Parts: sequence; structure tokens; C-alpha cells
Amino acid sequence: GGAAPRERCETPCFTLDNGASLPYEDLLTELDVPVAPSYEAWLAELQAALEAEPEAAPHPNPLRGLLGALKAAPPSFGSTGSKAHMAHLAERGHPCPTVTPALLRTYLRRFEEEGALPRAA
Repeated sequence: GGAAPRERCETPCFTLDNGASLPYEDLLTELDVPVAPSYEAWLAELQAALEAEPEAAPHPNPLRGLLGALKAAPPSFGSTGSKAHMAHLAERGHPCPTVTPALLRTYLRRFEEEGALPRAA
């Protein structure tokens, strides 16, 4: 006998780079977050933050492992976020909610609660 058919279930797929979301610049504007004047300036700020981070930090900066790639070239937002790709995932039971400022605030609030980010002033 063959394997029993698997029951389909909804498994949300969260990505900040999806075709149903606000453009990256609009999200930054909505969140009112500080933005470095250039990618190079941001990269220098990241490098300084990583150098200042203790080796045994309880919540290491998640960008540490990406530093080499970030130095090689800026990321391309929207590269995986085509609407067709998101529809493909949704058809298979993996819908991705639209990334909105409210959703990002939820993520950031949780990171603050976990101590991975400093509390907002």
C-alpha cells in the first residue's frame, strides 16, 4: 500500500521580504526608525556594534553571521518577494501575512521582551 494522503494545514510563513508588503522605504518611514545616511555608514555602524558586543552576549547580533555577505554587496529587497511566489506558498498551505508597520512593531516588541533589543525610550 501507498502512504496515506497527508492532511493539509495552514502554516503561516513569515518573511519581511514578500510581494504583498509595503515597499521597504515605506516601512522605515511608517516605523519612524533611524536610518543611516548611506549603506556604507550603516555597515560601519554595524561593524562597530559587533566589535563592541561581548563574546558571551546572551542574544548575539543576528547580523554577525551575515557580515561577510553584507560587506560584499547590499541586500536586494524584493528578490524573493514576488506576488507569484507568495501565491505559490499560500496554495500549498503556507500563507505569508502582509508585512505592515503593526506586524513589525509586534516583532520588535517581542525582541525587546526577550532582551535582544533595548527597550524603546
